[in-house]
Amino acid sequence: CPTIATVFEEWMEVRLDRGEIEKSTYSRYERDFTRYFTKIKDCRIQSVTELELEDFIKRTIQEQKLTRKAFSNMRTLLYGIFRYAKKKKLVNFSIKTMMDDVEFSKNEFQKVSHEDNEQVFMLDEETKMVKYLEENQDLINLGLLLLFKTGLRIGELTSLNKEDIHENLIHISKTETIYQDKDGKTHYDVKNFPKTEAGVRDVIVPDNCKWIHLLR
Repeated sequence: CPTIATVFEEWMEVRLDRGEIEKSTYSRYERDFTRYFTKIKDCRIQSVTELELEDFIKRTIQEQKLTRKAFSNMRTLLYGIFRYAKKKKLVNFSIKTMMDDVEFSKNEFQKVSHEDNEQVFMLDEETKMVKYLEENQDLINLGLLLLFKTGLRIGELTSLNKEDIHENLIHISKTETIYQDKDGKTHYDVKNFPKTEAGVRDVIVPDNCKWIHLLR
């Protein structure tokens, strides 16, 4: 009769071995599990009832002041753990059916609102930032400057090769992922495909900005 933590680890290992998830996703799921499931991770999964599980979910939303987005991350793990447990005949209820029966009020979830000036650089701030980067050129600052001028993602920038850069064009076909192993050591890998299919593209570099990547 394994604990919920044991079932979680086994489910994750199976998915990783099958190539269904990346190591970076594995690391993110582990962080989410530690955040949301601390109170029940050592419970024997066969002893957890649907009512107890619903109470745990509701209390976690309330105590951790979860947004709908954060709860969505928690729900992903709930579905994965208990679907896997049902296939192994460790529980006899369907987590989907159980979750469909849970009533959620819109007032349960934390609402997050940001002013526009908290989410983006204002025009005067961008001008100051670009001026600073141009006047303090090093590898990192040139990279940040290229992000401003082209809209590249950080993972796309860090995975670029010289062959990807052609005068006014930068060909994007890869991205970098970051994950931690069980010893807590951070690893950086390059995937030979971008975050989405639409991510494969050619990015145009304005003529007055070519000098940035030519200094590479």
